[in-house]
Order: sequence, then C-alpha cells, then structure tokens
Amino acid sequence: MTDGTQTSGIRLRRFDPAWLALVFVPLVAWSKDATVVVLALGVVLMLVNATHRSDMLAGPHRPRFGAAFLIWVFASVGWSLAFPWIEWWKSFAVVAMAALLLRAIGRSDVVRLGQIAAAGLTAVTVLFGVLAVERLTGAGLIGLVRTAETTERLFNVMSGGLAFLCCLTFPAAYLIARRWSWSTAAIAILAVYVLALSYRMDAAPAAICTGAFMGAIVFFAQRKGFVAVVAVLVTLALGWGWLADFALGHGGGAWLAQNVSGNWAQRLEIWTSVSDTIAQRPTAGFGYDAGRALGRESGADVPYMHPHNGMLEAWLDFGLIGVVLLLGWIAATVRDVILIAPPREVLATIAATIAAAAVFWLVSFGLTAEWWLAALGLTFAALKMITRLAQPVT
Repeated sequence: MTDGTQTSGIRLRRFDPAWLALVFVPLVAWSKDATVVVLALGVVLMLVNATHRSDMLAGPHRPRFGAAFLIWVFASVGWSLAFPWIEWWKSFAVVAMAALLLRAIGRSDVVRLGQIAAAGLTAVTVLFGVLAVERLTGAGLIGLVRTAETTERLFNVMSGGLAFLCCLTFPAAYLIARRWSWSTAAIAILAVYVLALSYRMDAAPAAICTGAFMGAIVFFAQRKGFVAVVAVLVTLALGWGWLADFALGHGGGAWLAQNVSGNWAQRLEIWTSVSDTIAQRPTAGFGYDAGRALGRESGADVPYMHPHNGMLEAWLDFGLIGVVLLLGWIAATVRDVILIAPPREVLATIAATIAAAAVFWLVSFGLTAEWWLAALGLTFAALKMITRLAQPVT
C-alpha cells in the first residue's frame, strides 16, 4: 500500500509481551470475568514493555465531562441505598485500567500496535471458533466441567462471550479488510451474525444488524452521518422509559409474551417500573448500584437485579445530574472523533461498533457490572488502536 498510512502494520513479525493478555480472550466464551483479566494483563504488559518511553503517561489530561461524570458516579456511593463498597472498588479499578490502556495505546508506537492488532485479530477469531464449536456440540466443551447444568443454562453462561464477540466484530472486520479485502470482512461479519442467530440471545443478531446498518450510513454520509447516528442512539436511550410505558399501556406486554417471548414482556414491565421509580428522586438519583436493591423491593411481578437498560440505570442511580454529565461526555467524545478526522472506513467502523454495543447497553447488561465495563473498555481500546493505525506515517 502506498497511501501514506500504516496499512502494512498488522502482520505478525515478532513476539510482543502484550500478546499474553490476548491468550485469555477465547476464555471469555466460558467466563465473562475473563474480560477483566484481559484488561488487567493488557495494561500491565503494555506499560511494562514501554517503560523506556518517558511520555507514555505524560502529557496534558483533559478530564472535563468524563472526569466530572466519573467523580459524580463514584461519589454517589455515599447516598446509595445498598452501600456497595466492594462493587464500588471493583468498578473503580476496571475504569482506571481502561483509562490507562487507552492512554497507553495513544502513546504506543504504531508499528507495535500493528503487531498487537494482528494478535488481537487471531484471538477474536479463536473466540469465534470456540463459540461455534460449543454451539455445534450443544455446549459440549463447557459441559465437560459443568456437568450438573442444563444445556440452556450453559448457553446463557456463554452469552457474555457472544456479546463480547459482537462488540469486537467490526474492529476485527476492519483489520481483515486491511489485511485481505472488504469482501472477506463482509463474510466475517455475516459469519458472526449466523452464529449469533444460533444462540438463544436476541440482542446479539440485533447488535450485528444495527451495527452494520449504522456503519453503512456513516460510510456514505461520513461526519454528518456519524453525528446523526450518535444523536439517534442517544435520543432512543433517553426516551426508552417513555417508550416502554407507552408500549405496556397499549398491550405491548401481552403481544411480546404471545409472539416473541415472556422474557421481553418481563423486561418491558421492568423498564416501566424503573421509569416510575426514577420520578421519586429524579435529580441526584438513589446512589451507586441502588438499582439492585430497588429491583428486589419493587412491586414488579418479576424482581430484577438491574434495570436491563444503561440509560435508565444511570438515571435511577445518578439522577439527572449524572445523565447530563454523561451526555456532555458523549458530546465531547463525538467532537474529538470529528476533530481527528479518521478515514471514512474507520469512522464507519467506530459508528458500527458503538451501535452494536449500544444494543446490549439498552436491553441486556448492568451498567456497573465489572465484566461489562471491562468489555466496553477493551472495545474502545480496539477502536483507539484502529484509529491510530489509520493515521499517516510521521
């Protein structure tokens, strides 16, 4: 390639200690907590191997909305109903590690990042292979260890690995396109979609479809499309509670139970219940991880461990103040991405990945679950890496 970018830097040429962290990526198929191990090892190994670079952690920091939001989040444990100090420390550690990893990637040599990206692509491919084998064998591998559990339960255990794979699908596809072709990348995305369809997790194929659609919009509309995609996702997230209340009031719960699944009908009820609870303390919220305690005490027919929607959980726990700070952080991040002016294929990959992750964020996992925070941190690290790889050689 002669376009002036580091397009040849994703080949495996020499060993890098940071690869050791990627060995644990396929293990996420069997344990969601492996994402935390990958994140922790990735930070340590990248920093240790870069101790000769005095600027690795140097340079100006721009906390702004992001820091303000995190400070508010971690301060909210003081008025939390549950006082979850252990969970607080775990989440704090994961967020700190994710920030360090992003910082390290931003300061690392582009050639080295290319080597790590190649190893990362291999790790994601192996994760896909493990999940495919488990599906074909009816959870045969994990069933050798967890013999007392049903196949359905074992597939639920692997939902975290499938979600992690879906979040990394589009960055991996971008690397495949750079190394081979866009047609090969499209086949890879289709393969993940087919695998997602075979699992009992509706959010997974929806994430791939949403990501592909949003990515296509941004590929053709570029910056304006990127802003529009983020705006649509944010608007949808903010209006989720009202949409759920409207749907439930017009027979949506019964329709979902009859035509889709009882699980979605239950979530509709949970979202409506959470939306009503938010109104009781809308400004400051109920405090860090309060949704767990409120879910057990709620009047809903089905008690919940978390609201199954990131924005509703943010509003429930951190109030309107936290939501405003979060929106400011999102706006600042969008502005930074636009200022970087990545190539259209990179911008489309970023949009597709954000959209795919947003699907899980809106319907599935808890906002402060350590493994999910680690998965998001690694996902954004992958986006940071491909953005660096696309920058012109200096």
